[in-house]
Amino acid sequence: MKIQFIDTTKETLEQYFAYYVSSLSSPIDSFLEQYILNSDFLRIELDEQTIGYAAVHQQFLITQFYLTDAYKPLGQEVYHQLKKTAQVKEALVPTCDEFFLSHALESNRGFEFQAYIFQDCKTADQHVNELAGFELVLASQHDIFFIKENSGDFFTDLEKHIEEEEIYIGLYQGERVSFGIIQESRICTQFASIGMYVIEGKKQLGFAVKTLFCLKNYCYNRCMYPVAGCWYYNHNAKKALNSAAMFANTRLLKIQL
Repeated sequence: MKIQFIDTTKETLEQYFAYYVSSLSSPIDSFLEQYILNSDFLRIELDEQTIGYAAVHQQFLITQFYLTDAYKPLGQEVYHQLKKTAQVKEALVPTCDEFFLSHALESNRGFEFQAYIFQDCKTADQHVNELAGFELVLASQHDIFFIKENSGDFFTDLEKHIEEEEIYIGLYQGERVSFGIIQESRICTQFASIGMYVIEGKKQLGFAVKTLFCLKNYCYNRCMYPVAGCWYYNHNAKKALNSAAMFANTRLLKIQL
């Protein structure tokens, strides 16, 4: 029995990506997606037959490990060889990926909670009374300076987000109070990640929840399901997401191997 890990691209693995997504118990968010999509992909072969794939970010972090059902009984052996071959040190694992999680935990040297991944409680949100006087408007190139001056380091690539029409400005009675983002998933079809940032001086006034309600409704109007993520220790963001009727079944873990 000969197991090999062959360098490849995501495009050659589309069929296996579909299998992977269908195996998840909950969707993942754009934060984890970026790590996955910026990884190097390895096709896993058994006696020259493809049985799954793995992804490694910056040569030390496993971001995906997947085998088709018929070959999952070989999971421990294949995972052990993957660690030896790739010489990885850590794994970034969502708890909704039971197969990857179980293998990463077996030989771990410790782990850290990284983030919550939220999904919505309902199929639609109205909340008309809570949104009275509040609206989201699409940001434009003219808003870049204002957003940069008032959003800290929340947006990693603001110009690109605006070009792709992903950034919104929250207005309350015409005054700018918050920012929102909607990013369509490139892995989980029909899902979109949402996020918000409230301008300094406007916090603790309910604008975070209002922004999230609007972002969710925008997603549903586009026939997409909203998901969201926040750093595990960002208690204010977690509180706002819970108040906006979102819940976290999934945790993102960084596991030392």
